[in-house]
Amino acid sequence: MSGLLDLSRGDGRIHLRGIAAAASFLACLALGFAVCADALSQRLRAELGAALTIEVAAGPELEARVEAALARLRAASGVAEARRLPPERMRALLAPWLGEAEEIADLPLPALVELRLLPGGGFPRAELEAELRAAVPGLSFDDHASWREALLRLGLAAALLSGGVLLAVGLAGMAAVALATHARLAARREQVEILHLMGARDARIMAEITADAARLGASGAAIGVALAASLIATAALVAGPLPPGALAAPAPDPASWALLALPVPVAALLAAATAAWATRAALRRMP
Repeated sequence: MSGLLDLSRGDGRIHLRGIAAAASFLACLALGFAVCADALSQRLRAELGAALTIEVAAGPELEARVEAALARLRAASGVAEARRLPPERMRALLAPWLGEAEEIADLPLPALVELRLLPGGGFPRAELEAELRAAVPGLSFDDHASWREALLRLGLAAALLSGGVLLAVGLAGMAAVALATHARLAARREQVEILHLMGARDARIMAEITADAARLGASGAAIGVALAASLIATAALVAGPLPPGALAAPAPDPASWALLALPVPVAALLAAATAAWATRAALRRMP
């Protein structure tokens, strides 16, 4: 026995370690979801922010109007690429709603121009839009602002959802640790009473239980994090490589992996704090 209390045996150790493992497993998955959702939202917003879509309404002299717009756009500063979306591609995109491509071949479709911007800004958006609207009838700009706002709200919703899961997991884990600590003390009630008669202070008893809870919390959390990381890696392996051009989830960077390991020290801290509070409350009721 290394201290006043023999804490190396008993079901309480298994319970505390299992609680920490389960809570950290769920917390790690919630953090992983939040990290991927935020990274994906940021990447999509960055891509949309670096692109504009120009629509030229269908009508007379459509080809001439499109060529005039393309010539002016390609000469503008801050433009990396300006290209027209092929009509065949537009018909293929509309086919699920309007029927097969052959059936809509004669429909008067507008022309779409995809504009990619150079990083660092320098694109004279307001001036160029006013100039093109005056020179090219039926032209309109779309900066994807609504999509970027929707993605921002989606990222915030994912963060809120993950935060709620983390809060619920933390509260449930602390309640379980408190119950397990009370059970450990109840099983050693006679031993604690004898120690009190021998002059042992509550602070010494509480320190031993708190330190043991911190060790169990950290070791259990490490198990939970390892299981969660294995599950994430297995899911990525099962998904396999995506087709070219598909939107892939961002690869975890070192900072993300470090964040996923955060439940280990947090679990140790919460287990120690909860055990200290539960021990103090229980010792006050003992003679």
